[in-house]
Amino acid sequence: MLTLTHRIAVRTALTLVELLVALAVISVLAGIALPTVKNTLKDQKVSRAATTFQAVIEEARARSIEGGGGGGVIIDRIGTDNVAERSEAIRFRFAAATPDYRGDYSNEVRYRNLVDGATAGPLTNPDGPRGTTGQPNDLGVYNDYHYLLFDPFQGQMQRSAIDIAGGSEPTLVNIGDIIHIGDAGFPMRIRGIIGLSGTHTYTNQDWGTVLPADLTGYTLVEVEPMEANTNLRRLSRNVLTFSIERAPRPAIAMPIEMPKGTSVDLTSSGLGRYGNEFSPMFIAGNYLDTTLTPFQIPAATPPNLVDRVGNYRSIVITFGARGEVSRVFATTGIDGTSLPLVGEIAVTGDIHFLVSESGEVKTDPEDQLEDNDPDPLADQEKDGKTPLLNTESIWVTIKARTGEVYSSSWIDPTDSNTRLIPPQVTTPTDATQQDRIRSVIGLTRSNATETRRLQQ
Repeated sequence: MLTLTHRIAVRTALTLVELLVALAVISVLAGIALPTVKNTLKDQKVSRAATTFQAVIEEARARSIEGGGGGGVIIDRIGTDNVAERSEAIRFRFAAATPDYRGDYSNEVRYRNLVDGATAGPLTNPDGPRGTTGQPNDLGVYNDYHYLLFDPFQGQMQRSAIDIAGGSEPTLVNIGDIIHIGDAGFPMRIRGIIGLSGTHTYTNQDWGTVLPADLTGYTLVEVEPMEANTNLRRLSRNVLTFSIERAPRPAIAMPIEMPKGTSVDLTSSGLGRYGNEFSPMFIAGNYLDTTLTPFQIPAATPPNLVDRVGNYRSIVITFGARGEVSRVFATTGIDGTSLPLVGEIAVTGDIHFLVSESGEVKTDPEDQLEDNDPDPLADQEKDGKTPLLNTESIWVTIKARTGEVYSSSWIDPTDSNTRLIPPQVTTPTDATQQDRIRSVIGLTRSNATETRRLQQ
């Protein structure tokens, strides 16, 4: 019997027309969805950066607690070549506590104070180390100058004086370190270190002991009491014990960097409600003159000082044994030759850092608060938004008393009846520009942190 089999044709692919229609639909959907996805990823990038930064600080705090205090975190500026590099940070390192220095041979030092702002110094160099550091003096309530004289066998002091004179900082003992003198351990902050050489005019009564005429190898250190009402005149012209509490050093660990495209805006970061102590403009006291530091290396700078003038140092935050913020080290100002001065910043409040997109920090005077943009928050000029005016920025805060770290979203507390950015003044000065910037910092920072607190 004959059997007939019918085959039915089944299509296994799209026709060209159907394929083109499908591609057109996918393109339309992608055009709608991709901007949303892109913005979401962009928002997450800054959020991830803030989370990374927060985690680094928390790990540094935990390490410090485990080690009994003194450790912390080092926040490195991007570089020193220009003001933009000095204004941002993307790399962090852990800091390890450094053992106190109690001398190489003995822990004794000669102490001398000049009563009531006397102008004649203990040596022929009446101003002592102040002539090399340019640091202003805080004479305190007793209006005294304070000096320490280290013998040649205190090798680390000699080495430190040589390094500081040559610009090789940090060194073994640094300006800003704390020295405790006498059996009571009176704390004094080091303001200057200088190595002596040659013959100096003095009397043995100046230091209470017999000294050689040639003081080559001796190290003269100027200090100031940590407490203004401390009267140390009774200790003058005596040999006292000492112990130097040194700043922490980088730990042996790999640096950690923020996600690509993000950074910490140091021009808006600082202590308290509106502080911007880490800003190069604040450090130099110059927001407007772009021919001077921190914008440019002054033309009259000697060639051997060019690298040092631009070197605004890293920020070091240390934690105590209970996790509280104990000390903050950073560049605190510049001297008469525009050399940055490294010292300790008093912990007067919580520490705030602004995390945002990298490369957006604007340092030109007219751009610091987007004065040429009619609507800077909406970026009407389409030239990018500086982090302080960017709604996607995030504040990372370290509580000074506890060391707790948390993040807060940027908030504009103003409405249509108030202004976030103060108007420009007719004749701007560095002081008025700083006040305008700090006003915006204070409004956005305090509202962000308070809103987070209320939401907990």
